[in-house]
Amino acid sequence: MIQSLVIIMRTLIALIVALGLSPGAGRAQDSREERAELAASIVAQLWPQVVASIDETAKAISSTAPAEHRDALSGAFGALANDARYRDIVIDVWSRNFTAPELRQIRGFYDTPAGRSLLAKTPQIARETNAAVQRLLVEAIARTTSTEGAASTGRPPAPQFGLPPSRGVLGR
Repeated sequence: MIQSLVIIMRTLIALIVALGLSPGAGRAQDSREERAELAASIVAQLWPQVVASIDETAKAISSTAPAEHRDALSGAFGALANDARYRDIVIDVWSRNFTAPELRQIRGFYDTPAGRSLLAKTPQIARETNAAVQRLLVEAIARTTSTEGAASTGRPPAPQFGLPPSRGVLGR
């Protein structure tokens, strides 16, 4: 009876390994080079949105930076967007965090109408999200500094910025 259980257990373990159900099995079965190639093809699809995001960030930061630092900031962001090492880092991160089958599915998604729509709308979504987060940060900073100022100077807190009340994550 015990020998039968041992044989059954060995058979089950062999099946689990053969089917790729064991932890980490997916990465062991696909090569690092394959994952890197798949990741590179996805990053190539995403890269225009990455560059647009970098440009938006550069504009936002440069517009609030002291005048003497604006050119340097703008140049640094521009250099980052064109630096092959940055793209290589992104490819490496993707290839380490996804299996080849996952990367193929992700690439396939970006080839669908919904995936193409996501790619096209990502810069606008990022702009809207960043603007909303900036408003929240300004409000939080004003609240923090006005509370500290009121406590130390005896003055009432500064007025709030009139943001609509938060409805929670995703406005729900």
